[in-house]
Amino acid sequence: MFEAGGTSFHPKAYIITATGGSGTAFVGSANLGDSALRAGNEWNYRVLTSNDGSGFQDVVYAFEELWRHPQVRRVDADWVDAYSRRREPPPPRVVGVLPEPVGPPPEPHPIQQEALAALEATRAAGNTAGLVVPATGLGPARWRFCA
Repeated sequence: MFEAGGTSFHPKAYIITATGGSGTAFVGSANLGDSALRAGNEWNYRVLTSNDGSGFQDVVYAFEELWRHPQVRRVDADWVDAYSRRREPPPPRVVGVLPEPVGPPPEPHPIQQEALAALEATRAAGNTAGLVVPATGLGPARWRFCA
């Protein structure tokens, strides 16, 4: 895991490379905030080497370039320890204030329902694994992963 200070940094890239160099890249990050629109890394992309070899290499290159950025820091046990030493704890909670009750989870959005149906169809077709990577903003309501 890495951090980069001073700019938006969350491209959410899944790059899967097979022996021989073929592969698939799923890249999805769709925030529409100020940093995303002006200076951040916000990508939405799927590419297969069989359809677009140069596009796949572009994703791999851009991903590797992000890791080489001078502001990127490895987040490891030493980094976590240093963070723990410099972290200021949050103010104490007010005693006597009860948290708001949690209601039932919301019903999936139609886009989520479509993805869940596709996962069910994939499972029914005999596949044993599936991956859903929702775009930012579609919400976490009832996402399931078939594994």
